Amino acid sequence: KWKLEQNNNDAANPTYTLTISGSGAMADYANWTKEGVEDTRPWKDFLEDITEIKVGEGITRIGDRAFHFINKIGGEQRPVPRAITITFPETLKEFGEEACVRANIKSVDIPESVTTLGASTFYQCKNLETITGLEGAEKIGNYAFYGCDSLESVVIQDSKLTEIGIAAFKNCKNLKTINIPETVK
Repeated sequence: KWKLEQNNNDAANPTYTLTISGSGAMADYANWTKEGVEDTRPWKDFLEDITEIKVGEGITRIGDRAFHFINKIGGEQRPVPRAITITFPETLKEFGEEACVRANIKSVDIPESVTTLGASTFYQCKNLETITGLEGAEKIGNYAFYGCDSLESVVIQDSKLTEIGIAAFKNCKNLKTINIPETVK
């Protein structure tokens, strides 16, 4: 289930909190950026006004392209897109493909319960500065953090990580250090 609540009383410039609740995996959404494919996300008309996303306990998987282009970075948009915050539950196990592409997030705390980050999970989140968590991650998919320009360091300690996909941290222009466990192939 999803619910959208307005955070302010400004009808001309509203902001919203998107709350996802229930149990199990969220739905996957088609790649609507391709010609002829419709964006079927129920919150699609509010993408530029969502400033907070709360994913409730019981959700185990963020669906493919669920939060794709939320207050997007790049392309045609407001002169300055609004920053958003996303809260993930301890029940979360997996991020689907392109789950948060170009979302305007500054930090992400990945619960220890997450084992898989799909391909392009946080692709081109250009303002993403901080990633915490990843202790439970076993696989980071291809292009997972590709183009995260503001990311300066990644620390993956005491992890079960065994696989980092192709170009997972490519074009992270400010990435100075990355600590990868010896368990990675």
